[in-house]
Amino acid sequence: MKAPILGIDFTRTGRPRRASTHLLTVGPQNVCDVINDSSATNLVNSGCCGGGCSRLPPSAEGSVSLGTGGHAASEFVKAPDNAAFKSLGLKLSPLTSRDRLTGITALPAQTISMEPVDEEEKHESTVYVHPPKYVTPHPPWAVYSAKIDSTRELTNPGALKRTYHFDLDVTDYLEEITGVDFRVGGAIGVVAPNDFKLVTEILDILGIDEDERDAPIQLSTQGGRWPTIWGKAKERALTTTLRELMTWTVDIQSYPPTKNLIRLLAEYARNEAEKTILLYLCSRQGQAAFCE
Repeated sequence: MKAPILGIDFTRTGRPRRASTHLLTVGPQNVCDVINDSSATNLVNSGCCGGGCSRLPPSAEGSVSLGTGGHAASEFVKAPDNAAFKSLGLKLSPLTSRDRLTGITALPAQTISMEPVDEEEKHESTVYVHPPKYVTPHPPWAVYSAKIDSTRELTNPGALKRTYHFDLDVTDYLEEITGVDFRVGGAIGVVAPNDFKLVTEILDILGIDEDERDAPIQLSTQGGRWPTIWGKAKERALTTTLRELMTWTVDIQSYPPTKNLIRLLAEYARNEAEKTILLYLCSRQGQAAFCE
């Protein structure tokens, strides 16, 4: 048997191995010292949103840029000058119109279509008092409009999560299913409309004419439950209005806009600066805008 080319003695104990460490004290300069250290730069840059956004110098007031120099004043992306945009407090420092954005969210696939219907077709809308007929819990039973008899808050003022107690008046509830009985521990489904004024404000911003908001349209979907909420997932074709859809079938108050929605807004934005900002928020580099 041939002797091994390389022999290692595992029984010998040598000098204890020291780990590579960096001592940090509280303060931004100490963090910069670590970033400047070649042994840590690669790790920090790869994990830093926007590719090292914490090292970017501040840009000129009213514009946003990468701060890398060499950019003409005309290349800066002009931030919208309005109260709504400023209230968001977005950090757009690593952005110029010449940036090559990567990882932009793909444009969502179109799954619905809307077409005007025949003028002779009548559509009676109950948008202000009751959800449309296609919003049903378990067809063919319709949604029951229950009045709130009383309500009170169970949690203390200032609680992060608030809990309320509602008393619903179901005196005239139709016994559509044999054996319906409300008991402690049971569950019910609740559908509430969006604020009517907020819906009108959104329709105003979208530039939809008054006549078009309540005009009947033919809505076609390629699958899913929407806009029935509780219906079976399948293709649908039904008659509705834009105001009905905005009031009863979408949630415009509980959640912030998703990247899919921002990407869709960017696709149809006419202002190039606003389009660039929206695309930036959907990109990998745009993660820097959400840093605390």
